[in-house]
Amino acid sequence: MSNPINISTSDFIEYREAVIDGVEFKVRKIGAGQQLDLSRISQGIFKLQAELVNTQAKVKSGSEGQESALKSINKLVEKLTKQTSEMAKVYAKSFDDGGDGSKSLELVEKVGLDNITKIIERVFEG
Repeated sequence: MSNPINISTSDFIEYREAVIDGVEFKVRKIGAGQQLDLSRISQGIFKLQAELVNTQAKVKSGSEGQESALKSINKLVEKLTKQTSEMAKVYAKSFDDGGDGSKSLELVEKVGLDNITKIIERVFEG
């Protein structure tokens, strides 16, 4: 019987240390699993945005009552907010703050989803 081979995933995942606004992070590039999650969440957001546009069009055309439409719009906005929050959590996984991840999530929320990818790119530039 042959000996099993030992493989460490750390051999395949590159981390860089970075100090961002005075907080130390171990940063890694977004992985395939995260990309799939982001894609799934983005599809959900696009679908919700289309529903929101359709609901607004119904109100303008008078085919849906204002009160009913307002309830629908509020539900859609809640769902959009939840999806955006889920997306922030996915990005925060790329930043290990050495603790419970609260500083990582705080960073993503502070700089926004558009800028967090720029920070990851900057960390891995050199």
